[in-house]
Amino acid sequence: MTLVVRDEQDVLAANLRHHLMQGVDVILVVDHGSRDRTPEILREFERDGRVHWLREEDPARDQVRRVNRLLRIAAERHAADWSSTATRTSSGCQALDHCATSSRRSRTATVT
Repeated sequence: MTLVVRDEQDVLAANLRHHLMQGVDVILVVDHGSRDRTPEILREFERDGRVHWLREEDPARDQVRRVNRLLRIAAERHAADWSSTATRTSSGCQALDHCATSSRRSRTATVT
């Protein structure tokens, strides 16, 4: 699952817990310039190995570039064949190769 966050301390831990409890294998996160406890929360979840995150200082709201970067990481490092992208209010599914249901179990999910 992919997730792009900024100053999300109020909802981040609950969001991550929810998706991990639902069976998401891996959550890939970009934090772009948070000034609250968001990085600390990500470090706490990173310890179990299922949440991986990186920080970008660019304040631009370039969601497409960030999600595409996470999708490349999902495919190349985690051999994901599909990924889910979540936001504060919605979620969706994006096929990495094509829009089809795969018989293989996803190894990665993406949160935004």
